[in-house]
Amino acid sequence: MASPRLTVRPGHHVAIPNRDDRPPGTSASIGTFFLLTFALGWGVGILMFLENVFPPIPSELIMPLGGYLSETGDLSFWLVVAFGSVGSILGALLWYVVGRRLGRERLKRWAGRHGAWVAMTPDEIDRADRWFERHGIVSVFVARMIPFLRTVISVPAGIARMPLLRSMAFSAAGTFLW
Repeated sequence: MASPRLTVRPGHHVAIPNRDDRPPGTSASIGTFFLLTFALGWGVGILMFLENVFPPIPSELIMPLGGYLSETGDLSFWLVVAFGSVGSILGALLWYVVGRRLGRERLKRWAGRHGAWVAMTPDEIDRADRWFERHGIVSVFVARMIPFLRTVISVPAGIARMPLLRSMAFSAAGTFLW
């Protein structure tokens, strides 16, 4: 008796064996499949969060891994996009809160002492701040698509006390398009 098949993606199938006709040594089940899918999705999300917190981690390596997992059928394309976007937005939220709580001068002093851990210098904070002042809210949207700026643009948004929901909405839109 053939096992029923669950279509994951057109052309990709996962066998859901019946308990009676499962060969010895196989333990694939629909629960295992979904657990693995969400573990891989959370992995992409956590890596994207870390990429936003520690800019030396390149998202240009993380998202192609998600694309590969999507292409092989191990993870849905939309789950890769969703988990990657959520991780990235949570990282942006963290830097927004840091900018809002510390303010420009305290943050620059902190970056002067500890910025090497997150690859951020006082000059980069000034540069991101000037870019934010020059381009306003649109800068949050555009910068989310530019390496390194996607991390630091949330800092001046927080310093300028840009409304949180507006900042996160523009950040989410830019992140999703990237």
